[in-house]
Amino acid sequence: MQDHINAITAPAPAPPAVLPSSFTLSPGLGLRANVSAVSGSIASGKVTLVIGSSATINPTFTLNIPIGTFKGTPFATFVKSGGTGTLPISYSEAATGVTVTLIGTPSPGTTYTFNFTVTT
Repeated sequence: MQDHINAITAPAPAPPAVLPSSFTLSPGLGLRANVSAVSGSIASGKVTLVIGSSATINPTFTLNIPIGTFKGTPFATFVKSGGTGTLPISYSEAATGVTVTLIGTPSPGTTYTFNFTVTT
């Protein structure tokens, strides 16, 4: 008769909550640019970007991924889901975060709301 060993595995820890401090804004987003209405986790959430004054062409913001949240470079999806801004976006993933670029020069005071998912 064989002995069976049942391995008990702990569930993976939940991804950390996403906070306004989870984002780094480039100076190109303008003076007093900010993020608001942040909800969810690093793995799945929502954020609104508010453009400041004197924005420049192709500004960026980055969702910073805490070390150890994912193994390797994650796969991300950022989708515009609201706001008053109309510029298209592009984004790129790295092990340390996801950088989103607004293509063009955003107008002061416009908003961009994004839903995002990040997985490995």
